[in-house]
Amino acid sequence: MLDAQSVVVSEDLLMRLNVRTGEMLHIGGQDFRIAGVVTGEPDRMTGSLNVGPRGDDIAQGVGQDGADQPG
Repeated sequence: MLDAQSVVVSEDLLMRLNVRTGEMLHIGGQDFRIAGVVTGEPDRMTGSLNVGPRGDDIAQGVGQDGADQPG
């Protein structure tokens, strides 16, 4: 279940950070529970411009984690 303290992430982020669903991630000074894994993104670019692991927090958590601040 997604809530303001949870995120969904890509499989490559799980592998890079060596974490699993249900564990916690520290993002922008706040802890988030990994609620699930994104299995497909129809609009995600492919090829050489597709760099870095992905993680998305839901709208309720945006702004609370400080990740939207400059710097």
